[in-house]
Amino acid sequence: MQVTQRLPYLWDYDLDQMQFREILNGHLTKGQLNQDWAACRLLEYAPYAVIFNTVYQTIWIISSTMIIVLAYGWSGLFRHLTTVHSLKNLAKSRIS
Repeated sequence: MQVTQRLPYLWDYDLDQMQFREILNGHLTKGQLNQDWAACRLLEYAPYAVIFNTVYQTIWIISSTMIIVLAYGWSGLFRHLTTVHSLKNLAKSRIS
């Protein structure tokens, strides 16, 4: 059995790196932990380099539409208002 690393931004969940990646990719749901939760958790708690590498590796293309969904559709899922404000400012700059 392969041992996978625990991620520091998942300190309060019993998930390893492989499980988190499966949830993030939409292939696994554990109770209320779904793809929306994983994306929000990544954006809110992971270091910028991890966010960038994850987005790059999974070939996500963050278009204006996706940023608007993140900023307004998921705003209630983020714990920190600074994350919401940053995404809303980014969305506004993409719309203009």
